[in-house]
Amino acid sequence: MCEEPMVSMGGTGAMRLGNFARRHPMGCFFRREFESTTYHKTLQFGGRILPTDKLGPVVCPPRNGKMEVSDDCWPSPAPEDVVELRDATRTLMVETEQATGCPVVVTADATLTMTAGVLMATSNRPGHIIRIHPKAPPVVDYYVAYYCGMIQRFFESPPEERFFFGVGDKGRYQFRKLLERMPSLKRLGEAAISAMCEQLLTGIMTHLRSVPLGLRLDNWIFSKHSELVEMQRTAIQPQLQENNRSTDEKFRSVCPPPVFDATMSINAAFAQFWAEKWNQPELALPYKASGYAAAGEKLLQIFRDVPDSGRTDRALIDAWGAELNLTNGYVWVAYQGPQHE
Repeated sequence: MCEEPMVSMGGTGAMRLGNFARRHPMGCFFRREFESTTYHKTLQFGGRILPTDKLGPVVCPPRNGKMEVSDDCWPSPAPEDVVELRDATRTLMVETEQATGCPVVVTADATLTMTAGVLMATSNRPGHIIRIHPKAPPVVDYYVAYYCGMIQRFFESPPEERFFFGVGDKGRYQFRKLLERMPSLKRLGEAAISAMCEQLLTGIMTHLRSVPLGLRLDNWIFSKHSELVEMQRTAIQPQLQENNRSTDEKFRSVCPPPVFDATMSINAAFAQFWAEKWNQPELALPYKASGYAAAGEKLLQIFRDVPDSGRTDRALIDAWGAELNLTNGYVWVAYQGPQHE
């Protein structure tokens, strides 16, 4: 689960990708450029007016601790749409606001192609927006805690050390060459190959960014927020099951070997992490059988060796990228924070 930061250099617009690209372990949806939002509605948040875009009903935790629609342009929520947040979760939201100087809003968004995501505050977006799909597993507290942790980690770095992760033209060129050498794709036209290149490149790069960072966040939740552990398991289990489908021969036949190997290695690390946490060694068996257990363990060792801090998250991603030979596929782009910073 993650959403921002993820940008692409040399492309425009937003894109929805195929199963491989969008359903990786952290369930990420990616945009090819910084969002330039035109706001259409306003949300009353704790006495402040926070502009929001067309994201569906926007909810926030007022003093009674319930998430409720607070824009009078929408009808009042039905009882089943009002979610009781735990005190600890509301505390995390307050801490995130204090740490970043920006309000945190939670919204239901049926347009998401993932279970949940976050849009961090930027120079043209004055608050952090945590988005949750209405059909996501009923673990709202876990999602809110996860993204509050992500936001706080990102803001641990001083402004000059905050960067968005992006896809560059160099990576796009290299992936295009890999696809052109695939015998199974020689009959495809130019447009189809370009689209597949974009899907594979954005998918694996988002995978590279989201998994090590996501494991940091989940490790923190597992260790520090025991009240969320069962919700965490509910959210993680479908991701493990989805990853197992990446061994499908149909996917392998259209995926360049370096991309397939990197995907399987990251999936192996993800599975082995949870096999250890939950004492369920069987979770790692598919990757032992396919020969990717050693590669996954190398990534986990890097994960253990890099100090756990928001200021080292970029170094962790770079280290995984170097191990997987993916460093030419992405770029770091300076983050443009809210104007009050």
